[in-house]
Amino acid sequence: MRGNKHSVKFIWRKSVEDELWKRFRAARTTFDRNRRAHFSQLDDRNARIKRAKEELIARAEQLSSSTDWSETSREYGKLMRAWKEVPRGSRREDDKLWARFRAAQDVFFDARNAAEAQQDEAYAENLKVKEALLVEARALLPVTDISAAKKAFEKILDRWDAAGRVPRADLRRIDSELRKIQDEINGAEAAKWKKNDPAKAARANSLLTQIQDSLAELESELQAAQASGDAKKIAKAQEALEARRAGRQPLKVSTPKACSSFLTKVQKLRGVPYRETPDFLCLSAKLCPAYTLYTPCADFHAPTVDYAAAGLAPVRRYAL
Repeated sequence: MRGNKHSVKFIWRKSVEDELWKRFRAARTTFDRNRRAHFSQLDDRNARIKRAKEELIARAEQLSSSTDWSETSREYGKLMRAWKEVPRGSRREDDKLWARFRAAQDVFFDARNAAEAQQDEAYAENLKVKEALLVEARALLPVTDISAAKKAFEKILDRWDAAGRVPRADLRRIDSELRKIQDEINGAEAAKWKKNDPAKAARANSLLTQIQDSLAELESELQAAQASGDAKKIAKAQEALEARRAGRQPLKVSTPKACSSFLTKVQKLRGVPYRETPDFLCLSAKLCPAYTLYTPCADFHAPTVDYAAAGLAPVRRYAL
């Protein structure tokens, strides 16, 4: 009886252990299968990354012997951006690939730097010439004689261009200094032109000149009437002359503000806008009892205005 009991107990333990082992073995098998799949995918990914980077390395090595410094530098910039877009692969492989890519770039850029250093050495004499020209150009400031300064500066520019290129490190500085001198000369010329603009002076004086000519004409008419002895003609000529003289002085000091009432009345009749600017001076009927003198703007036309309805005196137009 006791022997049978031990036998049953042994059989039960063995069956339980077998079941647990099966479960353990199944879990381990699943893990191993997933691990192998993961590393297989990782190897495929790393292989694709390596192929992409090796293509970039091949292109970089192909360009390393180029002497087209500008264009090849741009190509290396594109390659660098493409390299950054490719994901990182295995660290050990990535470090090796990067070392090859960087070595190809170094070959090109070392050659370019050596060539530029040689050029800068040749351009050093040109820099001395341009430094001397800058001293010459600065002597033109401050500008007192614009015409003479411009002529002298143009000659300096011709010699500047003939001097040739300068080292790259000094290019921006020296060009900027010359440009400042040129701007000062041009600024002096612009200020003088603004102050003495002949067109502006002509617009300001045109109307007054025409009125002065009209005064001279009326004075001649008065002299002719006096010579004829006709009292009626004398009175009429005298009245016209006095009226014109009365309007002469206010014209010199009149502004759009002084004549805005006149323009407002005309605007209401015509329904058109007007500009209140110094270029369009006006005299209202109050300032000149016999005539209303004005200079219309581009969108203002007076001939169709009913001046009697507006309570205004007869109008004569004088264009600037």
